[in-house]
Amino acid sequence: MTLHTHYDNLKVSRTAPAEVIRASYKALAQKYHPDRNPGDGECERVMKLINLSYAVLSNPEQRAAHDAWIAEQEVVTTPPPQSAPPIPDAAEAIARAAASTATAVPTQESPLVRVVQHVLGYWPIYGGLALGIWYLNLDHSTASESVRNAATNDSVKPNSGATLGAVSTSTVDNTPRAATPIATTPPAPLTVSDQLTRSLEFRPDLASAAIFANVRSEPNATAAVIRRIERGTPLQHEGVHGTFVHVRLGDGVLGWVAQELLIPQSDARRLSSLTAAAYISERAPEKRLAALDTAIMSGDSKRQIDATFASFSSPTLDMTAALAQLRQLAQTRVPAPASDDAAALWYTLAATAARNSGNMEEALGNYLAAVEAAPATGAHHSAIALAAYELGNRELLLSHAYIALALSPETTNSCLVFALALASLSSAGQPHENAAANTLRLAINYSRDTAFTARYLRGLATKATNPMVARAIDKALSN
Repeated sequence: MTLHTHYDNLKVSRTAPAEVIRASYKALAQKYHPDRNPGDGECERVMKLINLSYAVLSNPEQRAAHDAWIAEQEVVTTPPPQSAPPIPDAAEAIARAAASTATAVPTQESPLVRVVQHVLGYWPIYGGLALGIWYLNLDHSTASESVRNAATNDSVKPNSGATLGAVSTSTVDNTPRAATPIATTPPAPLTVSDQLTRSLEFRPDLASAAIFANVRSEPNATAAVIRRIERGTPLQHEGVHGTFVHVRLGDGVLGWVAQELLIPQSDARRLSSLTAAAYISERAPEKRLAALDTAIMSGDSKRQIDATFASFSSPTLDMTAALAQLRQLAQTRVPAPASDDAAALWYTLAATAARNSGNMEEALGNYLAAVEAAPATGAHHSAIALAAYELGNRELLLSHAYIALALSPETTNSCLVFALALASLSSAGQPHENAAANTLRLAINYSRDTAFTARYLRGLATKATNPMVARAIDKALSN
């Protein structure tokens, strides 16, 4: 049976420094504290055990004693095969023991004194023999019921203190040693290990939604990576610090994972068997996306969008007025259908991984599943529109660019994809090049990293097959 210790109770390694022990204790206390779990007797009991373990490990002397106990419990004596050394007779053993402890002072004794000493010296042997003969002749059926029960009582635990000094039946150690003191009171049962083994077992409630996620040693993005876990890996929530969650893995490892990568484990089990296409098919009867699109295209949002960007067709842009128009658009309410947030994150992260690997078709499929999961999230529509632009799917670009702007008008991506849509609509008879360029200026204005956005737009201009896109980007970057 694996030894269960106070370190296991607090879920730290046996070499953990004091600050790690303290942090783990705080995380556990936050989870099991009775104030956060009113009326939960199990949490109250576990909290007492956690406090006990922390009291031991936070005290250097008690921790040292606990470490010594662990070492004693884990010692396994396995001597190499060899012939047993000769067993000295009792007289020789007593003589050797006496020689090791007596002071070497020569004396001259009378024969009578020597006889008395002999009797006194050997009385344990004779007495032991007599006691053994007496015991063998007892009727053991008369033994006390309590004595018989003690041998099978499940509540009796191993002694956590001194060794009893019994001689093994397989090997004999003839090395003289000091007698082991016998405890004057019975040791306390090892209830902490038994109870916490049951109450603090691994109970996963979270899972990673990312294809791969880093488990870090500290709650920040620059801390050392101690483990890399795959999508769906079950995790036990231990606490939160900022944007990171303290988690425990199935093998007991503790670490920190970015909160934005985690979903409930029940959702991970549900989604792990659903491809993006299967999820879209499963949600199709609800027609949530179609309802949202109808509400936008037939409501105030479309009228405001059309009016706003009609004023952007001039070569110059009044940035103050344009920002005010988009702010007003952002205040227009759009009916939001129910969302499946776990599925939205699951498929969005899969789409991001596919996009980073250059598989735009797979990325688009996962983005479409994400937008089915959360139709009212503008970022999902922007991602679909951009993927559609890169794949040359003009229909998807136009429909999702409009929805993205209606849901999130004051963002870089919404303005970017709407500008690409305007450019794709341009023709010799109805040019939208100026409107596209001015919309791109708004995209740069909303960017938190204008240098990066400028580099990205230059890359789009270089690869653009539509000359109006390239000219609109040049105009936006030159002003």
